[in-house]
Amino acid sequence: MKGFTIPEGIQTPSEIAHYAVQTFKEVVQTNLATGTAHPFDPCRFNEEEHRIFFKSISDEDFMACFALAKHIGCKFHFGSDTHSIEKLIRVEEEPYVIQKLGLTFVF
Repeated sequence: MKGFTIPEGIQTPSEIAHYAVQTFKEVVQTNLATGTAHPFDPCRFNEEEHRIFFKSISDEDFMACFALAKHIGCKFHFGSDTHSIEKLIRVEEEPYVIQKLGLTFVF
């Protein structure tokens, strides 16, 4: 919602992506966050907007965000908010982040 979750001046998928990285880091650094579930999933974006959004965040920025969250002690929730069985993300489909951060799983 413009003016509530996103400041009025931020409009494009790229601007929203940069804002998402900034706010993710700010929230995690409060030490109040205990878990992260789909932090970079801009609801209401169409397919092209999603593509632009994700291309606007470098792998280094993603990894910095997730490494910070891990350092703080956040739990990671993969595929926890799907609305259909077909869209359920299986753990095996996210090996890069999981392996890179050395995450362990509780089922």
